Amino acid sequence: MRKSTRLSLFGFVKPRTDGPSASSQPSPITSGQVGHNASASRQNRRHRESMITQQDIYPLQKLTYPQNGVGAFILQCKRLDFHYCDWAGSSRGMNKLLTEPSLPALTSRYPATEFRVSPRPHKHPILKAYYINGNTKAICVRNLEPGEIIKKAELLLQNSGTKNKKIRGRNVVSSNENVRGIWSALHGGIKQV
Repeated sequence: MRKSTRLSLFGFVKPRTDGPSASSQPSPITSGQVGHNASASRQNRRHRESMITQQDIYPLQKLTYPQNGVGAFILQCKRLDFHYCDWAGSSRGMNKLLTEPSLPALTSRYPATEFRVSPRPHKHPILKAYYINGNTKAICVRNLEPGEIIKKAELLLQNSGTKNKKIRGRNVVSSNENVRGIWSALHGGIKQV
């Protein structure tokens, strides 16, 4: 007898093994059931389908997990601070950037991020980013040109805010055999030293 599973509103329904559908032999038809056999079998089938118990249903397996970027993307950088000095020569590029139209163009590309400009007297200019996870990252931009500072700002804006991790390389394991075979000092020509 062929068993199949069906998809219901609540999940997959296990095939029933008990009741009249479990027997492989059809029930004998008497003379009174000849005209009513089709409608009776439909009623029996409906009755059996309505008698699905909690044990017959198991939930669908979860295939995806919520991750940033799967359904909607949330930018991780919530605030970016531009700190500059009016007096120091290392802040020349930052002061030039603050007067150019490239900074408003950058802020219009990232509307979800708050941008702050504040003086930091007698110190080097820095960019400081604040992330959703609570971390902060700062980059010193002393003696950099405005275009280079914009690149550093975009680097901070597109960063996830997690700490930098050392990526350890793993050994490559292949299912294919090496063409030359495994090297051994015992094989090959013996060389006299």
